[in-house]
Amino acid sequence: MARKVFISFLGTSPYGECIYSRGEFRSQKVRFIQEATLRYHFGQSPWSEGDAAYILLTPLAETKNWFDDGQTNRDGFKIEWQGLKSRLDAMSLPFVPATLNNLPDGNNEQEIMEIFMRVFDVLQDGDELYFDITHGYRYLPMLTLVLGNYAKFLKKVTVKSITYGNYEARDKATNIAPIIDLTMLSDLQDWTHAAADFIENGSPEKMVALAESDLKPILKEAKGGNKVATETKRLSNLLIPYAHDFHTCRGINIYHGTNVKPLKAQLAVVEEVLLEPMNPVIDKLRADVASFSDSPSADNCFKAAWWCYERGLYQQAVTFLEEAAISFFCLRHSIPIDDVKQRELVTKAAYCLKNSVPEPDWNVEEELKPSVRELCFDKLLSDRKMIEAYFAVVSLRNDVNHCGFRPNPMPSKRIIDNIKAAIETIEHLLNDPSHAS
Repeated sequence: MARKVFISFLGTSPYGECIYSRGEFRSQKVRFIQEATLRYHFGQSPWSEGDAAYILLTPLAETKNWFDDGQTNRDGFKIEWQGLKSRLDAMSLPFVPATLNNLPDGNNEQEIMEIFMRVFDVLQDGDELYFDITHGYRYLPMLTLVLGNYAKFLKKVTVKSITYGNYEARDKATNIAPIIDLTMLSDLQDWTHAAADFIENGSPEKMVALAESDLKPILKEAKGGNKVATETKRLSNLLIPYAHDFHTCRGINIYHGTNVKPLKAQLAVVEEVLLEPMNPVIDKLRADVASFSDSPSADNCFKAAWWCYERGLYQQAVTFLEEAAISFFCLRHSIPIDDVKQRELVTKAAYCLKNSVPEPDWNVEEELKPSVRELCFDKLLSDRKMIEAYFAVVSLRNDVNHCGFRPNPMPSKRIIDNIKAAIETIEHLLNDPSHAS
């Protein structure tokens, strides 16, 4: 089970007493926000002896607010003052709070980095983090966000809560101050990374997982009756098969628009998305999907090559390009695109035509020579430019798929540049009326 970890910064000021509140929660009258915030979290879910709390202390904060009688009045006399340690001990927590003491003040970059790493080092893989950022220097909210994001990646933690006790905003009549939840800032970082992963890399898994986790409680509460939530969930479930068709080179699906069609239909249904951060992604997705036909089209496969190239999926891009060119020849000359033997004949005929191979030297079974002859001397003669472009792609694909284990392998940059050039060349030929399919 994941460990719940409370992390809070303790300052040096003589904090005033107030009642902290959030929703239905009301704390006792306290000086230290940590008391109130811990009681609030305990009311949301159970904590156990395996969980932890870390209080971050500079030497001065430890003297003034961790131990008793650390504060003085204006005349320099000690004030009777219970420190946070005594207050936490009185709570009978299921675990013993720990301290990260002797922390520097954070007056320069080196000291800030030391604080960052001291906190990071106490975290364990899979921890659930509950930050309180009420006290400390002004850079601490930024440090918390960056630290949380850093630990999400390296230690697979989850940021469950970021709160701030706004003492200055308390109601003077009731002495009640709000606990403000800033967790949305961490959530927005997650959505930003997930959206970037989808838009830039074509990987929807993170975004779908976030949508699932955010929508699950809403759908459960509404028992599936929340229309916007239901439609949003359906949309997120359609993203994976759509993206996976590109990643796994499912050309036949893309040719037929198999997973484009339901996604387009669902995008038309979803006028608003329940999760605000998804809206810009949905707009981008609408534009992305709009370029593909939801009925059979060889052009879909050429567009898939661009889609993959733009996301750094170079092997997929050159694979789509080669197979799309073969499909172009098949469609142009009324040959079934999913007939493997016929596709092989087209490539053999194109090779013979390009290299002017005499018929006796054709590497073709005798019974198939009439078909190849028809292709070479009747159907493919008008496709010479496309055939040249096609074999440039074949050479590229062979180099990529054989990992460069061949004579004169190309450098990676040249491969990437040549894939782009090949796509542009074929795109130009496709726009030539004489090569229209």
